[in-house]
Amino acid sequence: MSVLDHWLEYYRRQRLAGKLNLLFLSLFTVLLLNVFAVFVSLSMVYTSNAALWKLERFESRVGAIERTLLRFRISHERGDALAVRDLMASAGELLAGIPGRVFVRRAGEEDNEVLEHMRGFAQRLNEYLYFHEQVRALESGMRKASDELQESVRGLRAEPVPARLDATVARLSEAALEARLAQQEYILSRDVEWVQRLRTHLNVIVREAGALRQQSPVVETQIVAYSIAQDVQVLRAAFERFAELTRRKIDNENEMLQVAARIVERVGEASDRQRTGIARQIMWIATSMVLAGGVVLVLWALLGRRFVQGLTRPLTELVEMSGSLARGDYARRIEVRAPDELGDLAQGFNVMAATVQGQIETLRATDRELRARTAQLETANAALGEAKTAAEALSASLEVKVRERTEALETANRQLTELTVTDALTGLANRRHFDLALVEEWARAQRSGQPLALLMVDVDFFKPYNDHYGHQAGDDCLRRLAHFLRGAARRAGDLVARYGGEELAVVAADTDLAAALSLAEAMRATVAAAAIPHAVTPVAGGTATVSIGVAVTVPKFGETPERLLLRADAALYLATRQGRDRVAQPDEFLADKAD
Repeated sequence: MSVLDHWLEYYRRQRLAGKLNLLFLSLFTVLLLNVFAVFVSLSMVYTSNAALWKLERFESRVGAIERTLLRFRISHERGDALAVRDLMASAGELLAGIPGRVFVRRAGEEDNEVLEHMRGFAQRLNEYLYFHEQVRALESGMRKASDELQESVRGLRAEPVPARLDATVARLSEAALEARLAQQEYILSRDVEWVQRLRTHLNVIVREAGALRQQSPVVETQIVAYSIAQDVQVLRAAFERFAELTRRKIDNENEMLQVAARIVERVGEASDRQRTGIARQIMWIATSMVLAGGVVLVLWALLGRRFVQGLTRPLTELVEMSGSLARGDYARRIEVRAPDELGDLAQGFNVMAATVQGQIETLRATDRELRARTAQLETANAALGEAKTAAEALSASLEVKVRERTEALETANRQLTELTVTDALTGLANRRHFDLALVEEWARAQRSGQPLALLMVDVDFFKPYNDHYGHQAGDDCLRRLAHFLRGAARRAGDLVARYGGEELAVVAADTDLAAALSLAEAMRATVAAAAIPHAVTPVAGGTATVSIGVAVTVPKFGETPERLLLRADAALYLATRQGRDRVAQPDEFLADKAD
């Protein structure tokens, strides 16, 4: 006999209570095993989902750095401190979020490859930030060297020279202006063509300065020419280093973008595999539940059939026997098939009272079952109603939360936009806002044919002010001057911006030369009236003053805003050359060179 036959024989010998206990114990065991299997599977799904979330979060961090890097690359804002902070913050999150294993279900060479990509990406990001700081520092030094060169050239033009050397001085001055223009164009565009132009102009300056040293009989002129040659050497060294670091920075940037793309691709593949694994686990859960249901059905078909047969056959015989008894057939007997309660009933069924009583109890049990089923149906209907009400309340709550989240995001976006166009020190528009506004107003003036004015404002002797009072006092001075200048520009369309360092700029649309000069004079007078103490200024009065260069033009199609910038810069140079604390427009010579 098989194990199943032994078990069925053991089941047959049990009383009814034992048979019921065995039947439900078997079913409960199967269901318990199925619940355990489902719990284990759900735990595996939860673990896989956690790993998938970890992968997606890491992918999001790498993608955020990639987007930040692209934004920083497109903006060309060398002083964009916000973008640099974003890169550094993203780099910190990336390094902190590197997992020990990238692929949860697959380890080995793929893990090592992706982790190596991540470490290389982090290293290149640190190098990129280092290059960025070096480029900014070199750019500042290069601008300083350029300013010193321009100052020396201005000093040379102020010195008396023989008439035969006027052409040499003119060529040297022109080469200095062209060199400054080439330097600014390369900083803005990163076009290597301007590198060669700058080198050519610097060579011209060195050649003409050498000619002055050899031909000029004036010792002061020889000294200035020698100083110009030295300034050129300093500017050339700074510019060459700047150009090299800029090229290395761009190469590093391209490498980072390639590595980031590879990381995102591999992590995306891992995420897809993880999702596939989760789908397989869910399919396994469904399969196990189906199998468990099949086992339950088999047990019900096997044990339930025997149990029902063990009940229905004796009962049928009892009913037949009762009919026989009602008809007066008392000779018939019921065969005892099992040592259970029905067997006992069959043995005592010859007693009419016992037979009738058994039939009545059967009817009552049937009535109780029907009542219980009715109560269960009513309870189920009530539960369905409560579930519908709860679902409707949850839907309304979710709509409120989504609306609140949308409003919060819109507020955050407005605040972020305001921060990106405002100078943190002065509260004026920053350089980025100025550049965009100048291009926009230039295009509008081209279409309308109206004049466009540009004012370049420089704080006189601001470096001695910083050296004497300290940089904190210098920052406070800039904030006060910015407040006065913004108050003097009363038109709503006039934009006052911090151009760089102690230089400010004003863009005035639909403003002719007379109105622009009036506005500049009002700004200068406002600053002078503020009487900010300046103990080390050579300007009479001992207070902080400003020099303002004014340039006005009606833009023509084909021209660029850089032309107006150069004219305003030339006017500012003229104002400082004439003694500072004044307003000037470019003279004929400087205006021609700017054009």
